[in-house]
Amino acid sequence: MQLERLPGSLIVIGGRAIGLEFAQMFAHFGVTVTVLQRSTRIVPDEEEELSDELKSCLEGEGLSIQTGVIPKAVSRKEAMISLEAQQNGAKRSYQAEVLLLATGRRPNTSGLGLERAGVQVGDRGEITVNAEMQTTASHIWAAGDVFDEPMLETVAAKEGAIAGANALSSKKRKMDFHAVPHAVFTTPQLASVGLTGQKAREQGRSCRFSTISMTQVPGQRSATMTGDL
Repeated sequence: MQLERLPGSLIVIGGRAIGLEFAQMFAHFGVTVTVLQRSTRIVPDEEEELSDELKSCLEGEGLSIQTGVIPKAVSRKEAMISLEAQQNGAKRSYQAEVLLLATGRRPNTSGLGLERAGVQVGDRGEITVNAEMQTTASHIWAAGDVFDEPMLETVAAKEGAIAGANALSSKKRKMDFHAVPHAVFTTPQLASVGLTGQKAREQGRSCRFSTISMTQVPGQRSATMTGDL
């Protein structure tokens, strides 16, 4: 966001929410964009039909989306960046003026002295809390991206409200992560809440799966809507 000019070309490493949102934004500005995703499809935590439909929509706008890509090395020669990768077992090379890394985040808790306060953290630096957002130090509560997934603004706001209420009163409110809504703010948007069909099956739940084309929805030209019951 601090670029002084639009690049002619851009490589985005990461095909999840942030990567796709920025990729499409730059493409709308006229930048030639290539998205490189490690897994076999973009937004891999969503329903496969939705991933495929979003990929089709983005490619229809001119974005190049490459899946199964494992970056190996990055180098710069004059004004161009070269990225060497392995894609589905074969060596590939990609070039662009700018490289954007959108490969995820981790809790930024190092250097806070949490251990001296008795606050336990995990391997990724995430603070350990109970359902009431209370840390392992009984007088300290926490909320937001100091935890691991889901790192969402709406979730952080809810966690903050619960942590504040419990810290200042005896309400003992609890956080429930079973039905967290989230969205990918591309055009078209992709949104979901609850379990995907695959997650439901992994938990031994039976589900009914229905898919309709968005062309059947008034005012919509394309895309797909899917749901599990």
